This record gives sequence, structure tokens and C-alpha cells, in this order.
Amino acid sequence: MRTVTAEEIELYLDELDEMPEEKSEDLVNELSEKQGFIMAYLLAVEHDSFDEYERDGFFYLGLSLWYIMQNLNPEIHVITEEEIEASEHNNFKMLDVMSDETEAGMTKIIELIVENYSQPNLFGYIVEALMEIDEDDEEPIYHPDHSGMMLIYLKTVIDCFDKH
Repeated sequence: MRTVTAEEIELYLDELDEMPEEKSEDLVNELSEKQGFIMAYLLAVEHDSFDEYERDGFFYLGLSLWYIMQNLNPEIHVITEEEIEASEHNNFKMLDVMSDETEAGMTKIIELIVENYSQPNLFGYIVEALMEIDEDDEEPIYHPDHSGMMLIYLKTVIDCFDKH
């Protein structure tokens, strides 16, 4: 798949934000029908570790990735369970390499990933969303221990869609 631009991400996120609730529910049903394994993956990973707000936010981020990529490629390949497992395995191998790094080293690795990744704008969108700070209490919206895992899982989704 071609690289998604920042403008396209913004356009489709605006569409999602303006979507009436009943249309949003239809969109979730469409994801379930068209990409059942992706839907199951988004609902299952770390379900017990994330709080309700994190689960909802994580699901929204995954849904938004699919929505963006589906709009750019309506004939997108149906992702299989095996494809998800293979992409996730590769991402966990990358995480193992990163686990020995200092915070500065991890930041550098993430910068290198963004620079060399086939979907840097989508990856950047996810990183930015997961690092968002709550304006009221100036704390991260997502627990720092959870945002790293969310990043791996959402990168897995991007990787699966990007292959086709």
C-alpha cells in the first residue's frame, strides 16, 4: 500500500469525529464483517490489563487505522489470523531489542522506525495519540506501562494492512 499522508489521516479522523453515533455503530459492524480477525484482535489484546478508558481508546485507534486504510484502498485484503500472528511476532522481536535500551536509546530507535517505516505518518499518529496528556490533570491519558504495548499492537495492525 502506498504511504498514507498526514493530510489524509487528518481528513479521515475529522470524518470519524463528525460521524453520528448510529453511523459509528455501523462502522464497527462493518469492521467486524470485513476484518473479523482484526476486530477480534483489537478486542482481545491485553483486555484485562487495560482499564475501560484505555480499552475504548485503544479500540478507537485501531478502528481509525482501519477506517483510514479502508478509505484509501476499498479492496483491502482480508487479514488472516496467521498474518496478525506473524506481524505481532516480528514486532515483539523488535520490542525485545528495545527492552535493553535506555529511554534515550528507545527514543532514538522510535525515531529510526518512523524515518524508515513504510507508514511513518500512521505510526506517528499512533505515537502522538498514545503520548497525549490530559489537559485537566496534566497526566498521560494512557498509563505509560500500557502505551508501549498498545503501540506494538497497533503497529501490528498497520503492518498487516500495509502489506497489501
